[in-house]
Amino acid sequence: MLRVKGSKGLLVREGRALTSPERATLACGELVHVVETRATVLGDARCRLASGGWCSRKLLEPAEDAEAPPAPPPGGVPAGAGAAVDGAHGDAQVDDCACFEGLVVSGGWDGAVRVADGDAVETLRHETRAWVYSVDAFRDARGALAIISGHTGGMTGDSESNLRLWRVAGRGAKRRWEATCLGGHTRGCHAVCGGGGRACSASSDLLQLWAVGDDVTSTASVAKPSGGDVNALLLDGDALVSGSTHPSLKIWDLATLACARAEDGMGPVEAISRWDRDVYAVASHTGCFLWDARASMARVSEKAHVCWGAAVARGLVCYGGAGDGLVFHDVAAGKPRETKDAGFLVKCVGFDGSSCVCGSGAGTLRVWAS
Repeated sequence: MLRVKGSKGLLVREGRALTSPERATLACGELVHVVETRATVLGDARCRLASGGWCSRKLLEPAEDAEAPPAPPPGGVPAGAGAAVDGAHGDAQVDDCACFEGLVVSGGWDGAVRVADGDAVETLRHETRAWVYSVDAFRDARGALAIISGHTGGMTGDSESNLRLWRVAGRGAKRRWEATCLGGHTRGCHAVCGGGGRACSASSDLLQLWAVGDDVTSTASVAKPSGGDVNALLLDGDALVSGSTHPSLKIWDLATLACARAEDGMGPVEAISRWDRDVYAVASHTGCFLWDARASMARVSEKAHVCWGAAVARGLVCYGGAGDGLVFHDVAAGKPRETKDAGFLVKCVGFDGSSCVCGSGAGTLRVWAS
């Protein structure tokens, strides 16, 4: 923890000063938490603050009487090499995966949604065999478990049933997952998400918001939400964050589905995960980033390579892609804590602190449990 000294310090974004509408200052004596420090060519250093933005290191001094920052939550990187599930989706690509309350959910180009709860594994299929491009698990408005899956006809030519909601019916030996086909999308759904009794789905022609309770109803929609396919969605309180080709990121107001903010410059976005209020981990075609929607963008990955998946838990950003395995990046320390060899090029990542999963282009899942 440091204290601002001298004159007020100008906050800057990475690589440039703030424009007039963005300009903000730090009051003298204000306590700040530095999460990253970078040297400049002039011999100074720029400090990235936990609250967003950057300032000169010369403007800061130790605050010995300040309270220590809160300790990171217990736990961290799951131990061991992880269990490889070969052929989890046949030999078809695993395009998305998620961890939620002990469940490991994945979707593949074999047309299946796979749900693993410990040693119990269920494979969910519909009467139409459309590729699964996106999956998410969440609690509906009743508190019941639900899974949403986005599908596309792909090479099968099937354009029906592009969006499905799966919920559990029955008990004991009669327990089963039942699918409800949700309408509206005439093209394949490349992104879905759920949370807080709501769900969202996106295709190149439509962005839809759903209320998920006893019934499932569409509450708002936007035609042609982006310049390309929306590849990632995240519900975050009263906002929806989407990632696509251009602009890379958008924030939507859930009450109106009006676009409140757009950010560009990192290439197509493949995954979004919430780090903190208005702060997100973003996997893109130029690497993994930590995006503070209020002020700044900071690179997490050490190399500029395609990053297909990113997820956040226990103070760590877990990401993978065309780089060096599956990386667990400690945000507070500003460096990787551990890198695991998945044994394949990682196509998707799920991480909730208790479990971590990644998928390959050849149908293999690798799962770690804390």
